Amino acid sequence: MKTILIVCVNYNSYEHLANYLDSIETAKMNCPDCIVDVCIADNSTQKQELIIDKYHHINIKAFLFENLGYLGGASAIINNEIKEILIYDFIIVSNVDILVSEKFFIELLGTRFDNNIAWIAPQIYSEKEKRDRNPKIRSRLSTTKISMIRTFYRFPLLFEIYNKTFYHRKSKRKIITQSEIYAGHGSFILLTKVFFQHYEKISYPIFLFGEEIFFAELIKKVNLKVLHSPNIKIIDLEHASTSKMSSKSYCKENFNAVKYLMETFYEQN
Repeated sequence: MKTILIVCVNYNSYEHLANYLDSIETAKMNCPDCIVDVCIADNSTQKQELIIDKYHHINIKAFLFENLGYLGGASAIINNEIKEILIYDFIIVSNVDILVSEKFFIELLGTRFDNNIAWIAPQIYSEKEKRDRNPKIRSRLSTTKISMIRTFYRFPLLFEIYNKTFYHRKSKRKIITQSEIYAGHGSFILLTKVFFQHYEKISYPIFLFGEEIFFAELIKKVNLKVLHSPNIKIIDLEHASTSKMSSKSYCKENFNAVKYLMETFYEQN
């Protein structure tokens, strides 16, 4: 029987969290041939009581943190609270402003993956944009491209111009077949056991953003692969936490992330 760990990070989004847990419960009811553990990293500034007694098909634990950031909250659980990460066949790091489809676990368990697949990027359907947000990045960014992105975030006005023009030109073409990509979208990162056979601990010192490139580079380093698998579906309800950030703060956090990624993975080449 397959075992699945979902580590989701909540920041003042309890209504989204409840809906997300409901969707996981429903998907698990449709797929009895797996065990699903859910760990909640609650980074909220104003903690609320979580009602978890109503869930009978998934195992839920909540951990209360100061705001450790997205991957900071998730890695605090993975590194310190999970005694043996390799008991899980799939480990998911996610936001809570999403829903899994009713057939999510059926599709996941029913899809064949090669032994060198470390990250499965599902279809993350954006209700707002009416498209799959995967693939996030099809191929590795050049040094010139990532430097340009850093410049956008260094100057928020440039970012605003980009966001209102080029970003909305992204393709809405539906991809229906599996394909190898560089990185999936960070709102739902589905890692396989093989990733943790190489990296039992996650160490990413950045508060927010850049997780996609971070995982992609770790996977590239050990010659594993990222696979876009659009038959496995997630519904993205759009940035419940980060949408509340000011443009200045958003750009600052992204700039710090890109700077770290460049120094760690690009300038050493």
